[in-house]
Amino acid sequence: MKLTIKETDLLNLVKVDLIEKPRVIKETLSRMGTGNSKTKTVFQICHLVQIKGQWYLIHYKETYLLQGREVFWREEDIIRRNETAKFLEKWNLLTVMNKDDINFSHGFDVSDFQDTEDKMVFRIRHSARNDYELKTRVNILAFSDALTDWNEEQE
Repeated sequence: MKLTIKETDLLNLVKVDLIEKPRVIKETLSRMGTGNSKTKTVFQICHLVQIKGQWYLIHYKETYLLQGREVFWREEDIIRRNETAKFLEKWNLLTVMNKDDINFSHGFDVSDFQDTEDKMVFRIRHSARNDYELKTRVNILAFSDALTDWNEEQE
């Protein structure tokens, strides 16, 4: 996998400062996304990655963009990514650094979110994680390896 990341690509990503350790945030993200309580399945939609020493919260479709692939973006993809960022910030796991550059005006109030499918971001509590099958739509390990290689080439 070869990455072709341009500075302009980074402008549209959600730049974050971590409050918690990356592994805690990544585990939390594994329990958030699109889901189905009947089949007990959660598809992770956002990932935490480091590019040039800066942390970003990215939608899985953004991993394709960073590979130079064409992607069909829907407004709900952006809303889900942004709402995920809002949750993580509300839970004091991270701080979004570029709120003014990213459109965070969409969405719903997350103040009383429950484990329901009628919201844009499905999530399950940590205590319920073993009751669900946690899936991802992208091979984030292969992407992370390619990202490490790309970061080293930039130094």
